[in-house]
Amino acid sequence: MASSTAGTQQTHGPHGRLRAIRLDPLEDIGLPSKGDNRYFYASLDAFALLDFKTQEKYYGNIQERYAQLNSLSDGAEGIHTAFASLALDEHEKTEPDDHSVRTKQRYPQCLEHSKELSIILEAMRKVREGIVASHRVDDFALQVYMFVIRTTILLKHMPSYHPALLYLLHSLHPVNPLATLERDEIIGYYILDLACRQNDLAFAYEVRHQYKHRSRVVGLTLRALVHGEWLMFWKLKASMNVYQQRLMDSADGRIQIIALKALGKSYLKIQLTYLECALKCSWDELTEQDKVGWTLQGQTIVKRRSQNK
Repeated sequence: MASSTAGTQQTHGPHGRLRAIRLDPLEDIGLPSKGDNRYFYASLDAFALLDFKTQEKYYGNIQERYAQLNSLSDGAEGIHTAFASLALDEHEKTEPDDHSVRTKQRYPQCLEHSKELSIILEAMRKVREGIVASHRVDDFALQVYMFVIRTTILLKHMPSYHPALLYLLHSLHPVNPLATLERDEIIGYYILDLACRQNDLAFAYEVRHQYKHRSRVVGLTLRALVHGEWLMFWKLKASMNVYQQRLMDSADGRIQIIALKALGKSYLKIQLTYLECALKCSWDELTEQDKVGWTLQGQTIVKRRSQNK
């Protein structure tokens, strides 16, 4: 029988009294892959994440904490900024620089949220491992994996998103088929990830043919990437939902280079506003990241000078 003090630790105060320390319910249970089968959990009367009821209550806690973070971070954009600061912290452990120091000073609240976000991401991994280890393939398993995929796409956390998507498609879906809309949604994400992030257009077409995916916008996106049709790419991206746009972000750099080459061959001068609209980035970003040797004169960019004969 579980003790009434489960989920707490006792410590001695300055006068020898015992003081209860409340543990974080998301951190209290470890990773199933590391053999953590503890017999207590702060708010659950169950054994570990191999138990179905524990999985469901633990997943409920994840959703609640994520919703709280979402409200504190001004929606998905705020959470994305928090995750960027989380990635920054990991980078700073080995390579601190002036830019990272300035970012921490500018986004102190985001850094606090990033700590909470790292706990939530780790909790998502724990519940996924619990589902895999318990061989669970019911509707709850589908729901969890759909939530993890959508959330980690927004956060651009590929170590969580990619294995979750593959397990859903290759292990859960064959046993407990997804609804048609959800199936098309997930396969669309998979195709866009292959084409945009992994730059594997051949495999993207293969997957599209294998699953008979008939989404018009996904097909046109593949065509735009193959033929370098940068205007079509931007228009298609603007028409996509937020998850598809996040996946397409990975191809922005390639499309910008294609657009730069096309504009550079076509014009001697170009208006700043048009260039920024065509490339979907600011002039400062263009000069810092792409090292473009063009010059800015007022609101006009001089890209190449005609040679006097």
